Amino acid sequence: MEFVIVALTLLAPVLGGATKLWAQAAVVLGCVVVVALSPPRERLARPVAIAFAALVALGCVGFLPAAWFATPAWRHTLQTDYQVQLPATLSPQPWMTLEGLLLGVAGVLWAGYLFTRRWRTRRRVLLAVYCAGVLGLTVLALVFESTGVRFDLWQPYRTTFGFFPNRNQTGNLIALAGLGMLALAFYAFDRKEKAGWFWATAYVISLVAVVVNGSRAGVAMFFLGSLVWVLWVTWQARRKRKLGLGLSAVLLLLASFLLFGGRTLERFIGRPDQEVDLTAEARLKIHADALTLLKEVSWHGIGLGNFLPVFAQYRVASAGEERNVHPESDWFWVGIELGWLAPVLVLAAIIYWLRKHWPSRADPNFYLLAAIVVGTVLFAAHGLVDVSGHRMGTLWPALFLASLLRREGGRSEEPAAVGTDSRESLASSNSNRRERIPSRSARWVSRLYQGSALLLGAVATAWLASALGANLFPNSASLDRVRRNLVRAQGTRNFDFTIHLANQGLRFAPLDWELYFYRGLAQAFIAQDGEAVLLDFSRARFLEPNLAQIPFEEGVVWLTREPRLTVAAWNEALRRAVGNKPALYRQMLAEAADTPEIRDDLRAFALDSLELLMIFLAQATPQEVAIEVERLLLEHPTLKALTKDQQKTFFTAWARHGNHASLEEKFAANPEWLDAGWLAYAQVLAARKNFQAACELVSRFAVTPPLPTVVKQKPLPELKRDLLLTTNDFVTGFAVYQAHATAGETADALATLRKLTVVPRCPKYFFYLQAQLEMQSAAWENAWRAWRKFLDA
Repeated sequence: MEFVIVALTLLAPVLGGATKLWAQAAVVLGCVVVVALSPPRERLARPVAIAFAALVALGCVGFLPAAWFATPAWRHTLQTDYQVQLPATLSPQPWMTLEGLLLGVAGVLWAGYLFTRRWRTRRRVLLAVYCAGVLGLTVLALVFESTGVRFDLWQPYRTTFGFFPNRNQTGNLIALAGLGMLALAFYAFDRKEKAGWFWATAYVISLVAVVVNGSRAGVAMFFLGSLVWVLWVTWQARRKRKLGLGLSAVLLLLASFLLFGGRTLERFIGRPDQEVDLTAEARLKIHADALTLLKEVSWHGIGLGNFLPVFAQYRVASAGEERNVHPESDWFWVGIELGWLAPVLVLAAIIYWLRKHWPSRADPNFYLLAAIVVGTVLFAAHGLVDVSGHRMGTLWPALFLASLLRREGGRSEEPAAVGTDSRESLASSNSNRRERIPSRSARWVSRLYQGSALLLGAVATAWLASALGANLFPNSASLDRVRRNLVRAQGTRNFDFTIHLANQGLRFAPLDWELYFYRGLAQAFIAQDGEAVLLDFSRARFLEPNLAQIPFEEGVVWLTREPRLTVAAWNEALRRAVGNKPALYRQMLAEAADTPEIRDDLRAFALDSLELLMIFLAQATPQEVAIEVERLLLEHPTLKALTKDQQKTFFTAWARHGNHASLEEKFAANPEWLDAGWLAYAQVLAARKNFQAACELVSRFAVTPPLPTVVKQKPLPELKRDLLLTTNDFVTGFAVYQAHATAGETADALATLRKLTVVPRCPKYFFYLQAQLEMQSAAWENAWRAWRKFLDA
């Protein structure tokens, strides 16, 4: 059964980290079968049992009446201003809370089972089998990465390597397994076993994997864990010379990473020619907003499964268009959803377990157990900046490793070397005998575990059925199915079915903004009550106050129905837009091209933004250009507030639709404007038939194009004959031009260029050469035409 437990531990990362409900159900189903067939016969240590029971109780608080607790501002606003009918429970989404609670109970049941397990197989063997399993997955991932093969169950986000969507969890899993491999290598070398070379090689492969993975947390856990473990066992062991060699090896690998770390190293130190990686700064902003929410949730929390919609109301420092599914911290997440007491309970359970089962130097497995202790501490510390404790693919391995710390009752895995070791083993044996319980109590414990396993087995089976399409009871899988069907129904313009689906989803997910949004879209298209449509759009905007696309799409809907509502929606969209405001404004101008009623409002959006104003001027009417040019010159007479690109756009619009006399006058008074506005000024001069001044100005600022090099030139008559045969042979044409120009035959060179520039797809440098020769011939109008073609090419 022990090897089945190891297999279940590895199953979670194999299934993409078990981040989807169907994968979680499969893992839970396997676990409950193990518990039902081989239930424990010992009680869980009382402090740990109390902590687990308290966590489950806190999870159940979400089902208590909301009237018993203070009403948060967001809930009051939803119920009064937006008329959302929320359940009477503390949790605004009790079905989502029920799913989270059942998953939590499954975790508690499995942890309790592991922590009371009396391992019959040596812990060294179990650790070796587990590490070998992770090594196999790691090698497979490296092969997939190098060959470009993709495994459907592994869908890493923003990268191509790993088992989890989030590379931090992939790094967590590999780093902790790598620490176990290091301990196994030392253990084998200490006993002069050849297996040491295998584990040493596996350790190096793990290092390669965490570097390829690119997670800074994974790399930090790998090297920090290795160094702490080596220093600890070196301090405790007698053979300091041998372990000193191990420390040197770890430092050598660290030096190799610093030399050849590539992109992963750059994520630590950055590069001067690249933008700064703002991941750490963004995480701190999320933590700041999460702390604000944590202060308000009191001891009871907001209920499991409610973080995403509730946190959206508290995003200030971290406001942006990317949604935060979690607070980038296990500790914040559990504190917000279960209340302040939950992190304290988890921390107390971890400390108790480590203190009770702290490895002794006399233990034959000291190397291995010390590595597990270091890994457990690192896992908990990683939870400060990531959510590996909320991912089954990393939590299950962590629980398994922590359970290996439990001392075996009454027998030693290895023969004791000295009398001290024998006394330690005897003390351990006596301690564990005291944990054993009478047979009647043992049967009661077994039945409790088996009953819980049967209940969770039924739930897991229902989850699997739901993932396959059955509608048994609401859960995240059925909500995902509703969302997919909504998009499909909206795409096929089946608006009645869209409204039906949205209503169905809102019965168990009343804080899901997408459901209100799609229902509002559908109601608008079938011309239902405008007040109901506006209310649904307002609900969606309130529940997701950061995504600019929501009010933008709402504004598009109102364009043909109530354009004045479009103005309000788009104003909100621009307020939300941070990095893509110019692109969004261009979309607005394009969508409203046939809606002149709101043209002045769109122009008003750009009054406080030079960037948006330049976008508006690029497609403005002559009257609009005249107004904005006059206003801008009054506010910024020297135009120094504009960037060079903005000045180019401004001068181009002024030259195309503005007052040319005023432009000439201003350029004469501000000659420094020529650096950005020479082309616009030249166009104005040409429009007033002053071609000579226009050409001379362009000739002054235009960049000379690269010209081809003729390696071997034929006689001129032969070149002319070839050009007559193939008029689009531009290489030969350039050779003919160059021969005439070199001989001082300007007229013939110009004639050649005039013939070539009328041929389709003529290279732009021919227009440049023609403009130069036309200017030499004082053919100013022809020269201007050539300049225009050169600049437009």
